[in-house]
Amino acid sequence: MIYLVPLAALVLDRLGFGLFGGWELFRPDLVLLAVVYLALAVKKPTWAVLTAWLTGFLIDLTGWGLLGANALSFAVVSLLVFTLRGLVYRRSAPVRLFMVVGAGFFHRGLLWLIALLSRTPGPSGGWEMAGQVLITLVLGLPLFALFDRWLKPSYEA
Repeated sequence: MIYLVPLAALVLDRLGFGLFGGWELFRPDLVLLAVVYLALAVKKPTWAVLTAWLTGFLIDLTGWGLLGANALSFAVVSLLVFTLRGLVYRRSAPVRLFMVVGAGFFHRGLLWLIALLSRTPGPSGGWEMAGQVLITLVLGLPLFALFDRWLKPSYEA
């Protein structure tokens, strides 16, 4: 059940896409939140990374440019968060905030790097990226609390 969280976030993200119109600055990255949450909540990384990759691949099929860029980026973010989670207390709000901000900037930076290396148009950046990471951060804690209550994940290493 917990592995459906990123896919559900993708569906909500795509359904709500038109609600924001030209206000992309205020559009949270629900998929990133779900990928970070899943990587923090599972015991083994295999299915979390595969789910992140599949969700990113579906984004690539329905959205921006280079096929496989989001898939690679979300898989790497998921693996990185899973690796770092052993160093911190995962139920702590500041740790979760730090993970979301770090994952958000890392994900966007990796997409920029892939676009630069492949010489394709990359995702928007600058203030829009910072705004999206910040609005994702604001929504992150309440959504994580809701996920914890609903899914009751195991936070044991």
